[in-house]
Amino acid sequence: MPPLRFATAALVLAALVLALAALPGAAPAAAGDPARALDAARRAQQALEAGDARAALELADRALADGLAGEENRAVTLKLRGAARQTLGDLPGALADYSQAAALAPHYPEAFHNRGAAFLEMGDLHAALADFDHALDLRPDYDLARFNLARTALDLGDAPRAARELTVLLAHAGPDPAAFFLRARARQAMGLAGPARQDYDAALELEPDAPQLLLARGLLRLDQGDAAGALEDFDRAAAGAPGSAVPHYNRAVALERLGRPGQAEAAYSEALRIDPGLPDARNNRGALRSLAGRHAQALEDFDRALRLAPDFAPALLNRAAARQALGDSAGAMTDLNRARALAPGLPGLEERRARLALEHNDFPVAAEAFSAVLAAEPANGEALLGRARARLLSGAPGPAGADCSALLDGAPDPARRAEARLLRGQARFMEGDFAAADDDLGAALAARPGDSLAALWRFAARLRAGRPAPAPAAPQDDGWPAPLVRLARGELAVQSVEGSAGNDPDRLCQARFLAGQLLLARGEPAQAVRWFQEAVATRRAARPEFHAARAELRRLGF
Repeated sequence: MPPLRFATAALVLAALVLALAALPGAAPAAAGDPARALDAARRAQQALEAGDARAALELADRALADGLAGEENRAVTLKLRGAARQTLGDLPGALADYSQAAALAPHYPEAFHNRGAAFLEMGDLHAALADFDHALDLRPDYDLARFNLARTALDLGDAPRAARELTVLLAHAGPDPAAFFLRARARQAMGLAGPARQDYDAALELEPDAPQLLLARGLLRLDQGDAAGALEDFDRAAAGAPGSAVPHYNRAVALERLGRPGQAEAAYSEALRIDPGLPDARNNRGALRSLAGRHAQALEDFDRALRLAPDFAPALLNRAAARQALGDSAGAMTDLNRARALAPGLPGLEERRARLALEHNDFPVAAEAFSAVLAAEPANGEALLGRARARLLSGAPGPAGADCSALLDGAPDPARRAEARLLRGQARFMEGDFAAADDDLGAALAARPGDSLAALWRFAARLRAGRPAPAPAAPQDDGWPAPLVRLARGELAVQSVEGSAGNDPDRLCQARFLAGQLLLARGEPAQAVRWFQEAVATRRAARPEFHAARAELRRLGF
């Protein structure tokens, strides 16, 4: 199974600029020094427009302290002071000023709009939406309020409303790249890829080299399967934002889709040169290195990714594969179990965990993991066959046979079908249904005529079923299991077979099981019991002969 990748990229959105209302004409003078107060208020607006928020704050304070005349003038000055405070990061103070301005002048839309912007910055989206709505009720042609309302609606998950508001805005205000961009995002959220693409195209006609627009359109093209077009957009974005790692990361994803792993690795490396703290880029580059067989280099990338993001489950999954390839099976299983705790539904996790457990003879864990795979993919024939094998070697022949039957009902390919017939034949043998076992093993042997072990299992099944049991064909060489074939053919004495197995416990288990079968057929059950017990004593639970010997002992009362 190939390493897991992530194809998602960051997209930085431009900050919204909050418009401030123009100062209305002065109200009639009041007692005190209204002229000086009005002058301070006007200079506060000029300072704010010039970007000097601190001076604007001081001047607005002075205007309000000098007894600025007229509720409207006081409301506008409070709104100015709120904008200065918001610029300086004092959001609670800004909110208080905007609220006071709205109370003094309930028909002043800018006070509600700016309070909505403060709520938005504070993360209170529902309050922000209500204020933007009210500002538009007061002034339906308030374009910035409509834009911010659409943005807030989109953030709240109401993409259809966002799209509608932006359509009204574009009809009223004319073509605008920010409005096209935001409507494209809303349409994407609605699943309208074609209209979203039209909006990105329209925005890029107005701002052809805007990196964020190019990135957004490239991501859409990538989602639509146009990796070549996406790469063009990401290349242009990289040229327009040379200090950003994001376009290079996205270039790498597109290059992978285009089947150019070497160039993709180089693009990930460039993204990491610009920003070494990108765990997803480390993970993806490591995955490419693993596919190329450079597991030690891949392991370095996965280690770095996990130092940056310790709970990054895909990196744990991929590091497990690299560790397994480098011979660290214990470390691989540790990573898989940790990834499972963090992200139980991570694609590919349970299958890797199952295969690793099966490889290391942890059959109950393998069966459990294959079950998890099958819960998500009931038609996964490879997982069904893997679970059948794990169940058989866990000493559960009934469920193993059921898995094989389910697989065979699905008309698998011939190789998988032959394997399923062999496993079901062994399972049926263990359950004592020797005639059915003979049928299955015969079908497996017909598909794989050179499989000596399948031939020996069928020979034993026919003996136990009381059917004619011709000896297997003479071996073509002296390698294993040739001594077992000679034993079945009567060319080797039962007492000599252990010597042929040497000190290999797997071979000893097989030899002792077959010897027990021959002794049962000769009517020597007491001697057969001793050989079956010796087979079980090897503790080779990874051999079906071990479980078959245990089954025979149970049938014989031991």
